[in-house]
Amino acid sequence: MHTHIHAEGARLKLATGHLEMSGDPPWDRHFEDPEQTASLHRWGWLLSALAERIPERRAWGIGLMRHWSARMGESGEGLPWDPYTTSERICNGLLFLILTKEQSDEEVPEDIARALLAMATGLTGHLEYVAGGESTNHVINNARALYLVGQVLRQPVLTELALAMLGNDLRRLVTPEGFLREGSSHYHFLVTRWLLEILWIARRGGDSRIREGVEPVAALMVERCWYFLVFNDRTSRWTMPTIGDISPDCPWQWLQDLPWSAEAGRLYSPEGPGPAELSGWAALFPTSYPSTNVFRAKQSEPSVQSFSASGWYRLDRGALTVLWHVEPEGAPPFASHGHCDLGSCSLFWHGVEVLTDPGRMNYQAADPVGLYGVSARAHTSVLIDGLEPFVYHRRFRFPAAYRAGQVEVSWRLEDVFRLTIRHTGFARVYGDRINYSRTFAAGPDQLEIVDTVEGRGRHLVETSFQWAPNVTISAHDSGFRIAAPEFTASFQPAAAPAVRWRQLRGATSPDPGGWTFPGYGEQQETTTLVGEAEVTLPFTARYALDIQPAPAGRRAKVDKQVYELR
Repeated sequence: MHTHIHAEGARLKLATGHLEMSGDPPWDRHFEDPEQTASLHRWGWLLSALAERIPERRAWGIGLMRHWSARMGESGEGLPWDPYTTSERICNGLLFLILTKEQSDEEVPEDIARALLAMATGLTGHLEYVAGGESTNHVINNARALYLVGQVLRQPVLTELALAMLGNDLRRLVTPEGFLREGSSHYHFLVTRWLLEILWIARRGGDSRIREGVEPVAALMVERCWYFLVFNDRTSRWTMPTIGDISPDCPWQWLQDLPWSAEAGRLYSPEGPGPAELSGWAALFPTSYPSTNVFRAKQSEPSVQSFSASGWYRLDRGALTVLWHVEPEGAPPFASHGHCDLGSCSLFWHGVEVLTDPGRMNYQAADPVGLYGVSARAHTSVLIDGLEPFVYHRRFRFPAAYRAGQVEVSWRLEDVFRLTIRHTGFARVYGDRINYSRTFAAGPDQLEIVDTVEGRGRHLVETSFQWAPNVTISAHDSGFRIAAPEFTASFQPAAAPAVRWRQLRGATSPDPGGWTFPGYGEQQETTTLVGEAEVTLPFTARYALDIQPAPAGRRAKVDKQVYELR
């Protein structure tokens, strides 16, 4: 079958970048990264194309779906037929057809309906359950695909199976506090999107059963999306930290406006500023909930959000916003998209990133840069004798007693906000019984970090600080001067022994360092400041960060850039 591809549509959005085409799409193309290959078969490019000016986009999309089905068949093996990939393909195909339907169109052409039903039927025999009941978010995606096919193609058996799966797994994968338990800000938005799509389809079909089971969880997840959003006072735009893994399914920016979508607004719609124009996934739906587009005045009292059972904490005080992810068990006893970030934080000043969580480059087990993003060295964290706070990478290869530990978080708000994280993860250091604590003390423009390591004997303590890409660092007196277009800061380390400091920027060997990952498969140089000290325990170190507005000349340049963007 030959498919005509419009010149403007001769590119498909993949996990990283685009596939430029001339002639028929190369469905048999294999890339070095399996996620890139899988994205070709997940049809996410259909929804991405809705934001692009492709002539006759419905005909364009239907032509590609038919061409794929003719070449790949209705069932098969290998990566194109992986259950997660099949689930994505079903959902993206059906959503594209519904969203592009004109009044005179058949919603789902008969031949495509047959192909999608065959995919869904095959999926029922390969649902992504694993032994021990520790299945991941994949089973929710499986259920989403089955529910959409069941409702749109009127297959009640598939609807019933999807209902059973959601009833069995949704409240296991989402904590009672409303967070996806897998430790990733991007994946929290992604799974929230899935639930909103299920509810949208349910409302179209008048299915109240799914709404009763899913809606309360979805409403709480939408509310928790706001936990991750940070408002930039200077640009009047929102951003979010990339804590944990970055999904290859879509850029995190494509989901950032989700809380203002029509579907999210039906469930939770707080007062606050909205984007001037919706973009990404939220723009696929016809309306958004009303927004003043004016940010309410900041409260004089600090705001503290504490979700101890889920491991998320946030402080908004003065100009500072600080977010912490503290895995309650140190390292999760289940498959996760979280990272070894215990003791780290993401820091913003007036919504401008100062200390970053870098996200992750990719999921390739043999790529040192991809593995780096998961490690403690990629976070504002501490290692002792080269060991991370807890065993994280390939942790299930170690005995449970070795990878287990106690984690305690306490905080109090007085003149200064203090949050302390204590854990016994370093107790596995040979020949010692180490207890570790890190205390954060935050004022309106200041952050102090105090590390206390209790034990005996001599050890190598390695401390990393992950600075945002817009930051430059230079030695100044006994500390460092931090500069960015929007602010300047002094960073003053104070430790009893001599600490050797070095900066890493875009390093790949012998170990990666100085990287952040703005999207899946993307990397950007930043600065990692690393301090190393051979110390005899007990040991205490203090690090003080004091932030001030940038000089007027530098701020004027930023104001001009913001004006042009507006």
